[in-house]
Amino acid sequence: MATEVPFRLTDGSQPLILLPSHVNGKGPYDFILDTGASMCLLSLELAETAGVVGTGTKEGTGAGGAITLSLGMVESLAIGTVEVPNIEVGITDELAKLEAILRAKVDGNLGYNFLNRFQFTLDYSRQVFSLSESEPLAERAEGLERARTRFRIAHPNKPLILVSTFVNGQGPFQFALDTGASTTVVSTALAQDLGLAMTEFGAMMGAGGQVKASQAAVDTLAVGEARHENLAVVVSDFLAMLSQVIGETIEGVIGYNYLRNYLVTIDYPNEMLTLDKPIP
Repeated sequence: MATEVPFRLTDGSQPLILLPSHVNGKGPYDFILDTGASMCLLSLELAETAGVVGTGTKEGTGAGGAITLSLGMVESLAIGTVEVPNIEVGITDELAKLEAILRAKVDGNLGYNFLNRFQFTLDYSRQVFSLSESEPLAERAEGLERARTRFRIAHPNKPLILVSTFVNGQGPFQFALDTGASTTVVSTALAQDLGLAMTEFGAMMGAGGQVKASQAAVDTLAVGEARHENLAVVVSDFLAMLSQVIGETIEGVIGYNYLRNYLVTIDYPNEMLTLDKPIP
């Protein structure tokens, strides 16, 4: 199984990836690509259109706090020619709240219980998403430098991708890699330890509500050997709550404004992250 589809980014300075997706053979619908989500989500409107009926509820945790999901099953969920049958989904009005902020139609969220069987590549420069069963990567193209690092999954109930990260030459610190985060985030405690200069930011939107945040910048941020300079970050306390949920410390989140600089390949079965970047 393999497919390649174009994606688009929502407007604004902090965009999210929207993938054309099909539910029960119908679509395409716009789904956020979200490695920070434990399961796929449907909007209330799409669930009604697709005839997905709630069969129970589940408590979840987003950046903004606790959320309650209705649970249902879809006969199939497909990206391009790759289709996964009989997959559990959450049904929520949280996506409607995101629509208002992003000013874009959001029909669903593509999460871990779809992605975990695949290897996928994000080509931000071409805005192309490639999905396949785990297989050896193609040889590194001429003019690219390649950095590879292992990741691990945080917890069965919150299967975040955890990567060792260095900030301003210090670390390693434990960060979550989240394609559903528009900006890289640093915990308040880490920002204070690093002596980052923080300014008032107000609030950012996360699942479950708004989150207080400040803004700052780091001189360098490196995942393995993939080092990026002069990166804007958001500083927030919500990571302390997330750390409690999974039972270990998360000190930051790798988001879009770091990832967009690379050709990003996430191989879930082999727990391997590959970051390719043009050689200056």
